[in-house]
Amino acid sequence: MYFEKLDIQGFKSFVDRTVITFKPGITAIVGPNGCGKSNISDAIRWVLGEQNVRNLRGSRIDDLIFSGSPKRKPIGMAEVTLTINSNGDMPRAIQGQLEITRRLFRNGESEFYINKIPCRLKDIVDIFMDSGLGKGSYALIEQGKVDLVLRSKPKERRILIEEAAGIVRYKAKKEEALHKMSDTRNNLLRIDDRLYEMENQAAQLKSQANRAKRYLKEKEKLINLEKVFAGWRLHFFRQNLAQCHQKITQLSVEITKHESDLAKTIIEKEKQGEELEALREKLNSFHKQESDVKSEIDLSLQKIEFDQERIKELIHEIETLEGENEELSDK
Repeated sequence: MYFEKLDIQGFKSFVDRTVITFKPGITAIVGPNGCGKSNISDAIRWVLGEQNVRNLRGSRIDDLIFSGSPKRKPIGMAEVTLTINSNGDMPRAIQGQLEITRRLFRNGESEFYINKIPCRLKDIVDIFMDSGLGKGSYALIEQGKVDLVLRSKPKERRILIEEAAGIVRYKAKKEEALHKMSDTRNNLLRIDDRLYEMENQAAQLKSQANRAKRYLKEKEKLINLEKVFAGWRLHFFRQNLAQCHQKITQLSVEITKHESDLAKTIIEKEKQGEELEALREKLNSFHKQESDVKSEIDLSLQKIEFDQERIKELIHEIETLEGENEELSDK
């Protein structure tokens, strides 16, 4: 098993995409202090599953993303892809080319891919377990790590030996099995507690069941009584319904009679209305004749007054003439 290619973009100082190809033999990265040589090993350690930011020489998770420079703006994502060629010594019989990708966004979300297929971080860690490439493995030794290994405690040195011996996977499985057994024991304890509670509840449920049975019996009696009462009410309602039908029949006959009388009354009213209209016409005619007569009377009265005045004038003239005749006779 050996590395074929490392693709870095946005990780720490690698703002632009950088591809490092590992050819057969030894590959060396040469450069001055501060140029980012250690960031390459950090990228490899990170893509292989490292989660402790301090082991990657950072203090916060967003320290792994390019944070900007006087000439470049910060970016929002870091991505590292490591291509490995396996010759059959990888776990789970992974053969041929293996491509591991890890992405980190500035909001803290992460994505993981194996051969461009989404996966979990646990899947990547499981692949490299016992291969010497897992997180904290002896295959990745940065500056000062050799002295740290030599001065490490027996317990810490044992971890490296177990990694080299290839028993870490089995220890992990053992720990997982022990953890599952512990969970099972806890579940059994909870089941016992639950059984105890259910036993306590069983007596209450039994008492409730007896009350429920008594309730059902009484309810059945009540239903029977309600049926009897409903039958009696039905009989009573049927009798009332028959009486109501009889009354309706009588009322229908009376309504028919009243309707006939009403029709006659309406006919008589219409006839009387016609007679009244004729009388009104006669009355109007009489009023007109009366008005004409009054007009003639007024004219006659005026003529009489005129004639009376004329008579008075003629009498006065006659008296005047008689006086003149008397005077002439005397002469």
